[in-house]
Amino acid sequence: MADPAEFWRAWAPYWGEMEDRHFGRAAAERISAGLQPPVLVVGAGQGIIVEHLRRKGLETFGLDLDPEMVREARERRGLELVLGDARALPFPRNRFGAVILSSGVLDYLEDEELARQILAEALRVLVPYGDLWAAFYQLPPTVARVNRRLGILEPRRYHLGRLFKLLRTVRQDPLACVPEIARWSGRGRLSCGVYFTWLGLFLPRELKADSRLIERILESARARGVDPARLWDATPDSLPYRDEATVQSLFASLGLAQTELVRLPDCLVVRHHKTSLARLAPAGPGGGAAAGEWAVRTRALSKRYPGAARPAIEGLHLTVPRGAVFGILGPNGAGKTTTLMMLSGLLSPDAGEIAFAPDIARGSLRRRIGYVPQELALYPRLTAAENLRFFGRLYGLGGRRLGERVAALLAMVGLGARAGDLVKDFSTGMMRRLNLAAGLLHAPDILLLDEPTVGIDPQSRNLIFEALAELRRQRVTVLYTTHYMEEASRLCDRIAILDRGRLILEGHPRELLTQHGLRRLELGGPPAALEAARAAAVALEEVFWAGTVEGGLKVLAPATGDGPALLERLQAAAGAAGAALCLRSAAEPDLESLFLDLTGRSLRDGAEG
Repeated sequence: MADPAEFWRAWAPYWGEMEDRHFGRAAAERISAGLQPPVLVVGAGQGIIVEHLRRKGLETFGLDLDPEMVREARERRGLELVLGDARALPFPRNRFGAVILSSGVLDYLEDEELARQILAEALRVLVPYGDLWAAFYQLPPTVARVNRRLGILEPRRYHLGRLFKLLRTVRQDPLACVPEIARWSGRGRLSCGVYFTWLGLFLPRELKADSRLIERILESARARGVDPARLWDATPDSLPYRDEATVQSLFASLGLAQTELVRLPDCLVVRHHKTSLARLAPAGPGGGAAAGEWAVRTRALSKRYPGAARPAIEGLHLTVPRGAVFGILGPNGAGKTTTLMMLSGLLSPDAGEIAFAPDIARGSLRRRIGYVPQELALYPRLTAAENLRFFGRLYGLGGRRLGERVAALLAMVGLGARAGDLVKDFSTGMMRRLNLAAGLLHAPDILLLDEPTVGIDPQSRNLIFEALAELRRQRVTVLYTTHYMEEASRLCDRIAILDRGRLILEGHPRELLTQHGLRRLELGGPPAALEAARAAAVALEEVFWAGTVEGGLKVLAPATGDGPALLERLQAAAGAAGAALCLRSAAEPDLESLFLDLTGRSLRDGAEG
């Protein structure tokens, strides 16, 4: 097998013919609206993206490992790219507003540890709230289908050697290709011969374009006095090939939170938004409660709805302590409802497993779990008591025991005096409380609550909180999804934050605020003082982000640091500039600010799946 480095060196003079077709000007145009300068392009090649972004007015720098690429960029485009290894970028800390890892940087790496090193270095030079973009080469769908049929493309390998052997052979003797295709694809020779003949007559448009491109490259090589055979010989037998699922799996294994996938014609681009949580290790499969008594665990739980662009849940590891109120937080479409539906048995996961504590798993699980969905599951033309008696019979309850449960639960949710009233006359808050009572009729060990306080009055919300406190005293395990951060802070013993189907953080709310929360300082003063203090703040290791906002200086620093000492340093820097700063406001981290830092501040109106 040829050395991949030799492959790039041999093909570098002709790579400009192909570079713009993969992750080039069109791709840069798609993502440039969200780029915050200055921009660093790693794996800049001959500088097509760098040149394009500069023409759009964005300060852009390029880096490439290959000296031929750097030389071609200088001679063809007048660009002085930096020659260097992506794992040791020669740039200072907190310099770039956006980092682009171009196609060819991560896609062809066999070793995930090398990918981790490159990503870690890219994150190091990326400013907080900046974006990291990583591109992965993809064959167009039609070309991918043909290459799979020919045995050139396998789930994780792209056999370049086979492709080039086919291209060379077909010019001399097309029939000689059939035995090779049969061997590569594992199909019969007759089937391969028919298909290959059909290709010869009806070659797809994309493959015709690729064939013409190869011919132009070969002509260019001959014009340079280079034997084309040298290009073939330098080509490795195969390279890694990561399709969408494999790309998502790679980033999940590296543990990067806040990622999304952008599909372009022949590449996938992963966007990672740098927040206060910038880690390169996945959430542990045991979860924070693994050592204690637990009620339910999930391992690598995944679910994708038919036709969905991405999984609703991907690789979810959770351990829920026995008797705890466990909050599941996330924006719209994060996967909260999907998780509860899989735990309740109403939805089957595509992969992974769900385990319940042995005593809970004994017998009928459905009788040990209560599920209260977002939608009100009540009959409006029945009374409150009739609704509960109906659901109680579905659980196999009856007689005196059912009557006692109905009376006790109506009293618990504050509806004892309205037992005989029709549900259609209830307010939304009253219906929510009755919905909760219906889920508790059979005295479940685990209660699943899907946003039970949406759209209700403060009194009803408070009654639900009191009911949850009583359930905690009874050692009922509650999984509680919510958008309301104050509810999670007040009610939950532990929380898990989901975003785009992945777990990005899990633990006790106070612990998470201490470890990942940001203290916010806002100072006022003359412009010179603000700029001096900002420059001083950016240089401090304990500062996460600093910038001038609305005539003041805003500073974000980890909650683990010394707030008063940081304020003194900032004021001293302003004093050195001959001016004074006044403290306008100081805010300690809360769950809402942490949630927004990790999941972003843009609206999420899309539904799951």
